[in-house]
Amino acid sequence: MVELREFIGNFFLELIGLIAFYQRSPMDFFYFLIRASVQLHFTIYQINKLVQDLMADSDVTKKAGIFEYVLSGEKDPKLLNIRKFSDNDKRTKYKSQTNQAKKEGTSNCPICNTDKNYKHTDYVWKYKEMEGDHIKPWSEGGRTELSNLQMLCKHHNSMKSNY
Repeated sequence: MVELREFIGNFFLELIGLIAFYQRSPMDFFYFLIRASVQLHFTIYQINKLVQDLMADSDVTKKAGIFEYVLSGEKDPKLLNIRKFSDNDKRTKYKSQTNQAKKEGTSNCPICNTDKNYKHTDYVWKYKEMEGDHIKPWSEGGRTELSNLQMLCKHHNSMKSNY
């Protein structure tokens, strides 16, 4: 979505240009105003829809940060204080991953199993050396629930770029 500030800035730049051109082509100015009002209406609709979706999202625990998050271009999810996985869920997933890894002789961090450069393909991490991670990122609609949880070593979790 286009940031609101960017949209308004572009709107006024185009408006100033058309006002200068207005005397030669009044119909262009009229069409611009119609197009701009439709675009503004659509942008407001998008913002309203996103705000409603975030208000209804149980993973967003700081509702007061929603407007700043949306109007700043959805860049800082810390404003929303996304719900973290419970310690119980993390311990359950850790135990499951670790038991599976021991059976297979692999690492209990799924990314370590494929990262040959890190050389931890068979290392079994301790619980305190791992962090809970969304398999499908929250920013892409992933929920903060056990079925969307994987435990990653702190090294690989810190390398993930999505939130």
